Amino acid sequence: MPPSLGSLTYSKPVEDATMRDTAVEGRSDPEANRGGWSGPDDPENPQNRPTRKSFGIVIIVAVLSMIVNIAATIVAPGISSLVREFKIQDEIIPTLTVTIYLLGFATGSLFISAFSEMYGRLVVYHTHNVMSVTFVISCASSHSTSEYLVFRFISGFAGLLAELL
Repeated sequence: MPPSLGSLTYSKPVEDATMRDTAVEGRSDPEANRGGWSGPDDPENPQNRPTRKSFGIVIIVAVLSMIVNIAATIVAPGISSLVREFKIQDEIIPTLTVTIYLLGFATGSLFISAFSEMYGRLVVYHTHNVMSVTFVISCASSHSTSEYLVFRFISGFAGLLAELL
């Protein structure tokens, strides 16, 4: 009879790795969760992409990441024009134009990873790139301070994707 400590019972550890994987992780094949590719030469497997295509993808994501970082603070030099255009009297609103974009970043980070796991990264990339461009254009064509701040928040929410994924 194995020794026990209260309700816990000690038993001999399993030596066979296959049995341990099955018992602990609930699967018998360690390769079971590696993706749905049909074999090592499957063209859908990212490891089989040509180097040129992989390099192109890295460049695109790096440029998107750079644009998003620039977009966070690019409005700072134009805040005085924004104050004149919208006749802003409050001293907090000019600062809020920069920080609301970063608040969109923070809020977006709560959702974007989950969306990419549910719908796939490519769908989320395309959706958020379109959203980002749309709401940056909306910021430029806004007619009031509140419109501008809402569009700026949403463009920050959508723009975070390049940084997060």
